[in-house]
Amino acid sequence: MPPRPVTPDWLYKRSIYISPEQSAVIQQALMKINVLDAFGNVNYDVRVVRGSGGCAEGEGKQGTRVQRWDVTSADAAAGW
Repeated sequence: MPPRPVTPDWLYKRSIYISPEQSAVIQQALMKINVLDAFGNVNYDVRVVRGSGGCAEGEGKQGTRVQRWDVTSADAAAGW
């Protein structure tokens, strides 16, 4: 199954509590902090504890490499 990018309405379609406008703002904020790339693909799993200040982008706690997160796998794990 191919990965699905996080589009401006992605969160809206998955929650009755998020409006289309909020969904778009959240998507843009995630792009701004590099959680999502320019195409909406997830760069890393935000649930992984990352080092504070000492780790380069794309590295996790104590400098270990963080795998690129597949949105489809996360959806399955979350029951979406």
